[in-house]
Amino acid sequence: HGKLAFVFAHIRQDVLNEQQTASGRRVVPTPLPALPLDVWKVLLKGTKWIEAAAKHPGLHQLLLVCCGHPRSLVDGLPAALVEVPNLLS
Repeated sequence: HGKLAFVFAHIRQDVLNEQQTASGRRVVPTPLPALPLDVWKVLLKGTKWIEAAAKHPGLHQLLLVCCGHPRSLVDGLPAALVEVPNLLS
């Protein structure tokens, strides 16, 4: 049994392949489609979140961040399981 690590980066696959070792560690790329930064506006359309985000920069930033790495993790794990079905076994 090994460890699972998600790396969010724009790195060429050949560079990642060099990180694999004889120990059995391997890098499995799982590309995710990019989301527009303002996708939260579509998802929250018709709610008070839009108005609140316009008034509070911190909330606006939080909504932007939620469409970034956390979203990638939620979408990334199912995508990784498709690539490597025994990933969590």
